[in-house]
Amino acid sequence: MTRSLSSYKYQEIGEPIAQIVWLRPDDLPALTDAWLAEYSNPRTQERYSFSVLTIARSLRATTPEDLSPAAIAGWAQSYQGANNTIRGHLTAIRGFLRWCHETGQLPDYRDRPYQRLLKSYPPTYGKVQAPHAANRLDETGYHALLGACTDGTEAGLRDELLVRLGVSGGMRVSELLHLTVGALRRAPSLGWPGKARKMRTATAGPALTDLIRRYLAAYATGLDRPLSDDDPIFCKSVHAKHPGVLRWGDGIGTNAGLRVLLLRRANTAGLGYMAPHDLKRSAARMMHEARSADGGHLFDLLDIADVLDHSNPKVTKDCYIGPLGNGNKDRAAALFG
Repeated sequence: MTRSLSSYKYQEIGEPIAQIVWLRPDDLPALTDAWLAEYSNPRTQERYSFSVLTIARSLRATTPEDLSPAAIAGWAQSYQGANNTIRGHLTAIRGFLRWCHETGQLPDYRDRPYQRLLKSYPPTYGKVQAPHAANRLDETGYHALLGACTDGTEAGLRDELLVRLGVSGGMRVSELLHLTVGALRRAPSLGWPGKARKMRTATAGPALTDLIRRYLAAYATGLDRPLSDDDPIFCKSVHAKHPGVLRWGDGIGTNAGLRVLLLRRANTAGLGYMAPHDLKRSAARMMHEARSADGGHLFDLLDIADVLDHSNPKVTKDCYIGPLGNGNKDRAAALFG
């Protein structure tokens, strides 16, 4: 449910409560709600609402005129965030102001200053501005991570399945989080809903297929009933004192829950910080580095994009392969002489 800007109040740090300034209900909040009502996707509404709120609160804006190019530029310079985050906020503001102009709420609007501002914050790829850099495992690191999961416990089976599906299936964290038994029951053929509810498929190798069968058998034994297609795959531990025993049928409910599991195993393997999406990056790296006996690539760019279900190979290159192509020019120099 979209939160109206009128439900928020402005307050500078250190200001007494008496100086709180409320947005007037007939200005920016009402206009924002009317604009968002034209979007059918609740997630889009929530994201755009948050963007307008973030900037309006910072500028103490009460009307669209307060969101001038100069004011927005000043906000962007002071905002502590990555380029992609700033770009998302700017995109929402541009959409809102264009709507205000089209509906007669903003008499004068020039988009070009906002376009120039957007170009000042080019998109970045591969977490280059993130607190933790992307961790792309090579084959050695991948097997070390799998080894850290092999401890003979139910949680070890779960965490190995998390790693193998994140790599072999190229699954996003949201896909892993909502994965159910029905997606794996027909292994080695896997199928699950991905981004925008588009169905994704993958083929499980022999090791992953065997792991799925062992995990589902332990799952059914733990529940003492046949498994349903709707049963969640990744279940919580029974208790912090007994992290190896699972509470079968009680799915992990947050992305952070999966991140904690993976980070614990990565630390055990000595691999440093690792996020669930790094498993997909690792898949790209391993395919990129796979070579035939004569040194040729086993997977080209289009192959890797196909495995990862990227509709645009440029995303594959910029986000996954680009940082790994350091030796290409050296090999070309040796070829050209």
